[in-house]
Amino acid sequence: MPLLQALVLPHAPILVKEVGKGEEKQAGITISSYEKVMKEAGKLPFDTVILISPHMDCYSDCFMI
Repeated sequence: MPLLQALVLPHAPILVKEVGKGEEKQAGITISSYEKVMKEAGKLPFDTVILISPHMDCYSDCFMI
């Protein structure tokens, strides 16, 4: 199956509830945009999702996907 879509969703740390501690509500437009993007992505007929995050474990001899 071909690549259907690629999404890049950078975020400010405040959007993580444990970091924002209620202040994430100030980024309401960003949050609603992310929800819209994910709703559209959910309509795609995909078999596989590949998630790459800088927050995953980091090792010098491999790249985490």
